[in-house]
Amino acid sequence: MTCTRASCSGQVTSGQWAVRQILRVDEAERVAYFTASGPPPGVRPRPPLPGVFGHSGGGFAAARAVLVFPETYKVGAVLSGSHDARHFNAGFVEAWDGVDNPEAWGRTSDIDLANTFIDHLSYGRTCCWGFLVRELLGTQPPAYRPAPIAIGPELLAELFA
Repeated sequence: MTCTRASCSGQVTSGQWAVRQILRVDEAERVAYFTASGPPPGVRPRPPLPGVFGHSGGGFAAARAVLVFPETYKVGAVLSGSHDARHFNAGFVEAWDGVDNPEAWGRTSDIDLANTFIDHLSYGRTCCWGFLVRELLGTQPPAYRPAPIAIGPELLAELFA
């Protein structure tokens, strides 16, 4: 970094900060005093990290997204994820990655990456929704109570007619 009373060149701040004013440069001590704020004019701050949800193959993809791109996804909720095809459908991995190729099969396994990530586990669609709301918004989800269904003779007759 090189500074004069008028400007600085090179990296002065990190992240989404911008130098607003150079107050003083002490050349003997090699120190620049400045004010900074962020983000710079015209630059939008980075939005909060999103969450991702998936079921079955989408569950695999949701978990993989959080495992491989933690800087992009804050949280993931997965239902019935197929995280390691080696253990449930060898024909599927063999069709894509070749017969008797455990190294290739391992590259498609979330299990082999999971030690970097598992924090909260969530089961059921309602639990997954609540988990995403709590983790992303930092608040409790609204109470969900399905409306009761009145089962009377008319409904039964309609159902079994």
